[in-house]
Amino acid sequence: MSHGSIWLFIFVSGLISFGLRFSFLGLLQEGDFPLIIKRLLRYVPVAVLSAFFVPAWLLYQGKFDLSMDNHRLLAGLVGLLISFISKNIVITIMSGMLTLWILGI
Repeated sequence: MSHGSIWLFIFVSGLISFGLRFSFLGLLQEGDFPLIIKRLLRYVPVAVLSAFFVPAWLLYQGKFDLSMDNHRLLAGLVGLLISFISKNIVITIMSGMLTLWILGI
């Protein structure tokens, strides 16, 4: 595959991705969404973040691990607890990072 066809593929993929997102979000006005869609869209960030973080917390060295040796799980639980208490994203991130640092990762 030549460099030109790789760049063409990247460009066309970007146009398709932009077109799909623009058709859904750019062409509709805020008032055009039904109420149920507005309610469901509120949960998208939580679902995406869960898809990123839960596997990182539950997998340790490529295996499912709920033991005390899984420092990422412990740091995630500390961060989760701090997030419920503080409702502050910066404090939550710092507490999780500090927990990982203390546990030696």
